Amino acid sequence: MIIIAEKIVSGGDSLAKINGKAVFVPQLLPGEKAEIEIVESHKDYDRGKIIKILEKSPVRREPPCPYYGICGGCNLQIADDEAQKQIRLQILQDCFRRAMRLNEDSPEAEVVYNAKIISGESWGYRNRFQFHSGGLKRRAQESIVALDDCPIAVPEVRELLKGKKLPERYGRLHVFNGNIAEESDFSTHWCVSERDFHRHEENDDIQETSAIICGKTIHFDVRGFFQSNIGTFEKAIEAIKPIVASYTIGVKRSQNRSSADSANCTQHETSTSGAQNLSVANGELLDMYSGVGTFSALLGDLFTKTTLVEHNRKALRFADKNLTGIPHDVFAMTGEKWVHTQAAHKNYDAVIIDPPRSGIEKPVMNWLCGNAASPNSANTSSSASGKTSAHAKQRGNSPNVIFSVSCDPVTHARDAALLTAAGFKIKTLMMLDFYPQTSHIESFAVFESIRS
Repeated sequence: MIIIAEKIVSGGDSLAKINGKAVFVPQLLPGEKAEIEIVESHKDYDRGKIIKILEKSPVRREPPCPYYGICGGCNLQIADDEAQKQIRLQILQDCFRRAMRLNEDSPEAEVVYNAKIISGESWGYRNRFQFHSGGLKRRAQESIVALDDCPIAVPEVRELLKGKKLPERYGRLHVFNGNIAEESDFSTHWCVSERDFHRHEENDDIQETSAIICGKTIHFDVRGFFQSNIGTFEKAIEAIKPIVASYTIGVKRSQNRSSADSANCTQHETSTSGAQNLSVANGELLDMYSGVGTFSALLGDLFTKTTLVEHNRKALRFADKNLTGIPHDVFAMTGEKWVHTQAAHKNYDAVIIDPPRSGIEKPVMNWLCGNAASPNSANTSSSASGKTSAHAKQRGNSPNVIFSVSCDPVTHARDAALLTAAGFKIKTLMMLDFYPQTSHIESFAVFESIRS
């Protein structure tokens, strides 16, 4: 069976058509002609594997890593580095065009078409790994590949692998640069499939480390979620911070802000000198799914106060430390619970939201959409998510702007469609190229309230 690959889709497989039916094939580049075999057949699509590539793409190369095709990572090594960036960008743009049903001549389509790429080194960039019994999982299998090197890793991690310095034990090891942390309890584990992680009990030990990002020390647990590409993350912050600052200049809000505080909120009124020294400091920031407060620590000095919502109490302990000098409140709960607190009735000038891979929770999306400026926003939100929460209808002003970060282009695009349908405009889209050699995509978008 002969196919020609049309494009690569989210997840890294190529899409082709056989008599109008979609077929997904791994390890094939756009435009390549191949003989394939169908290995799975479904009602609406098939899956195939390559028998022979008949016509190769000019950007195809021999994978530099000897573990390519064996290890479960780095599925785009077959394309040169610059071609990979364009492939990942095309995946992101396709997701947004499809979810938002964009017309080619619409302003929103122009934003998506002009999406910027924030990128860094293509090799030797990855700071953070989870090793399984001293190796990485095989492609589409549970068995382990023993490694003596990984060319995408930073030098400190490569040295651990080359020198066989990882502990020889069964189970998962968390590595950040040269720091190694073992699981303290195999019955409880950090979540791999989501960017969020499951909560350990309060009496579990903490294995703290830190990283310097844009001149600021950020503390976190080696076993928890943290950025895996510090170099490119710094570039992302350098690109994002001026955008955030542009929305904090001349913020005009109602003086009748709610002063109600939830009993579940732990207030930390620290020194405001950091914010007062910045002429742009204005307004209140809500950091939803804050983790250890990385974004708030790096952007919070642009606001007079920051509120963090995060269900993981250990992460919030680090967040409190990371936000020293920045006035902030913390809520140790899920977003779904937080929208029912008194704090949800406050007016926030800006929201930064970085959800797990599954995207924004429906109650949080209803909370955002229930106050949007469109006269039809409540109905739109209701039809998109099933219903609009009663308290969302009762709230005051919506945030002027939402800064949205995502580790999944499909759910990011879905959430973008809900926000724009409810009365926000997409103003910026960036691809954050944190994972070269892979099809994994992170992205940043700005959604502005129409009334702004």
